[in-house]
Amino acid sequence: MVQIEQGSRPLRVLLWVVVALALMVAVLWWLVAPRALADADEALDAPSVAVAPEEARSGDQDVPMDEATLEAGQRQAAAVLEKRPRVAIITGAVAQRPDFVSPLEWMMVKGAAQQHASPDHELTRLVNFLRFNKQLELWQSLEGSPDVARRAEAAEALLEDLPNRITAGEYRLAQAQQLLSALLPDVASEEAQRLARAEQEHARLRKAQASQVPAQAPEPAPGPA
Repeated sequence: MVQIEQGSRPLRVLLWVVVALALMVAVLWWLVAPRALADADEALDAPSVAVAPEEARSGDQDVPMDEATLEAGQRQAAAVLEKRPRVAIITGAVAQRPDFVSPLEWMMVKGAAQQHASPDHELTRLVNFLRFNKQLELWQSLEGSPDVARRAEAAEALLEDLPNRITAGEYRLAQAQQLLSALLPDVASEEAQRLARAEQEHARLRKAQASQVPAQAPEPAPGPA
């Protein structure tokens, strides 16, 4: 069994770089895989997105790759949504790193977006999807928590954004409806309210799904007999 001495600084730094790179790959899988799976029900492997660390860091030289700073950045970004689960959905170009995105995550989503045909549009999608996934994780972590108000706030944020995730191709309609069913009890405690809210939210999801279907060209008018 190989043991690592506590005082072996170069080896610890090397190991942390390996861990950071693994986290970068995990972030990309998290952001890209659901969209790929939404395009094919039986797809088992999400398309890989290769981002060389040197490339990804080209515009983020201020991101230090040391253990303490990276961990602190992740904690600070997570704390933003923990304190304020509802965050405005970004609709335009993302010029600066949002406070709920850590420096490492920002480096990764920017690197992934640069490989897209429309980098600005893709960066906005990735940042919004990253926020959505963090809100989802927060909501799940609050299951059974006495802080029912914060879980309800997280559920409301997810319901508000769920149609956008269908439009972006990250969720299929069936997946979104399944999540909707799980979220409803946290936003509507009474049966009548829950049924009314379910009808309203299902309509929003169906509308988002319909917006993905390309409009068919009208049939040509019949010529003169």
